[in-house]
Amino acid sequence: MTPDEVRMMDRKKCRVIINGLLPVMDDKFVPFGHPMFDQTADGAGTPYVHGLPDAGKSVEPPFVLLSSEALRYYEKQKEQGEPVYIDSLSYEEFKLQGQADMDKRFMYLDEQEQKNRYNEEHAGELEYQTQEEAYEEEMTAERSMPEEQATQPEDSIQNRLFRMHFTKEQLNEVQRAMLVHVPKDVILSYFYPETSVAKMMEIRRQYE
Repeated sequence: MTPDEVRMMDRKKCRVIINGLLPVMDDKFVPFGHPMFDQTADGAGTPYVHGLPDAGKSVEPPFVLLSSEALRYYEKQKEQGEPVYIDSLSYEEFKLQGQADMDKRFMYLDEQEQKNRYNEEHAGELEYQTQEEAYEEEMTAERSMPEEQATQPEDSIQNRLFRMHFTKEQLNEVQRAMLVHVPKDVILSYFYPETSVAKMMEIRRQYE
C-alpha cells in the first residue's frame, strides 16, 4: 500500500506488520473493553517494576546464541587468538542447563582451551623429549640385560609408536598424559590401539 492508501484506510482498521510474515489487515481493538484491563497499570492494577540485579551480578546471560553469520565471525576472532569460546549444544541439552551448569561448562571450555594452547606451543619440545627419553631407556635396558635378552625389543612408548597403529586423537591424549606427569608404567598399561580416547582421558584426569 502507498502512503496515500494508508491515510485513506478506515479508522477502525489497522495493518499488522510482523517481521518475516506478510502484513495483515485487521480490526482495531480497544483495550479499555478487555476483561483483563483492570489488571493493567492503566486500570486498577499496579505497574510492573523491573527488579534490579544484586551487586556484582549481571542481568545479561553469560552466553549468546549465534546465527550462522555471527558464528563465522567469532570463529575468525578465535583463530586470531581472541578469548572466544564457542560451544555447541542440542536444544534438549540447552534446556537442561541451569546457571551453575553453564558456569561449569564455560570453566571447562576455558581449561580445555588453555591446555590445547599449551600442547600446541610445546608439541615439538615434547616430541623431542619423548624420542630422547625412549632412546636413553633403550640403551640403559640393553646394557643391563643379559646378552641373550638384548635382542628382544623393550616394551616402551616409543616402540609401541613404531610397532602399533594409533589414531591422531590417541597420540594427542598420550602427549597430554605425559605433560601432567602420568607415570610411564601407567601409560603403558593402557596405551594400546584398542583403548578408547575416552578411557585414556579418564585415566589422565586422575593425575591432574
